Amino acid sequence: MRPDPRLRVRVYVAGAQVAETWLDVSNPDVADLAGNVSRQHSAIARAAEAADQLWAVEVWDPEGRMGQVFGTDQVTVLRLGL
Repeated sequence: MRPDPRLRVRVYVAGAQVAETWLDVSNPDVADLAGNVSRQHSAIARAAEAADQLWAVEVWDPEGRMGQVFGTDQVTVLRLGL
């Protein structure tokens, strides 16, 4: 069985998931795709901050190679803690 080449990226605002994107890291255009995802998720985070809401981003690898959670919502960051 081949390893899953995707990463899941989720955005949470005020503790609720508001976006989810899967990135295939084997795609030759992954840098451009990741840049687009980053811009979209950054816009969500900026809008949350403008509305005085906390936000968090979770990057998860189904193969267990890596995982990261970051943002201003420390309760969500700790709850998702990878």
